[in-house]
Amino acid sequence: MNLRTLPIVDSLPDLPKVEALYVHSFPSFERAPFAYLVEPYPQVEFSAFYDADLFVGFVYIVTHSGISYIFYLAVAQEFRGKGYGSAILAQIRATHPSNRIILEIDDVSVKSADAPTRIRRKAFYLRNGYTENSVHIRMYGQPMEVLSQGGPITHAEYLALWKSLMQLFSSRTAVDAYLHEMFG
Repeated sequence: MNLRTLPIVDSLPDLPKVEALYVHSFPSFERAPFAYLVEPYPQVEFSAFYDADLFVGFVYIVTHSGISYIFYLAVAQEFRGKGYGSAILAQIRATHPSNRIILEIDDVSVKSADAPTRIRRKAFYLRNGYTENSVHIRMYGQPMEVLSQGGPITHAEYLALWKSLMQLFSSRTAVDAYLHEMFG
């Protein structure tokens, strides 16, 4: 498997596939408007992954202060369970060698109908070198856990990162309102 990446921009021929995978992979309450993702920002990587000419997945990463934050990572259904997710994570590690890399997953300690999926997802990230940090948050009203690779992250660092990222993307008033809604 030799993955290559392309930046996801308006002119990407597979943009409709990226958007369809995004909509299929994330619940509506977790999704930002797709047009916002395609809009270029400093410190943001929105990349499509290909095996030869086959679109296999994408990642949306924001890097700030030595932390690379995976907002979204998705592998197309037909390529799941074939090592592509692990290969994408390895490529992210290789392109951010000195950064801590973080992401959120659904909290597996919460009883839910999709508990087996949550447990498999967490096991996948742990197998790929991510570790628990004892950072648990409520995002969009959902209990989440923060995992990291390349070193731990504290709750205070996580909140400071979010505040910095929100200032990068929006106005001060919107930042304060959003942080209050997410974290209380």
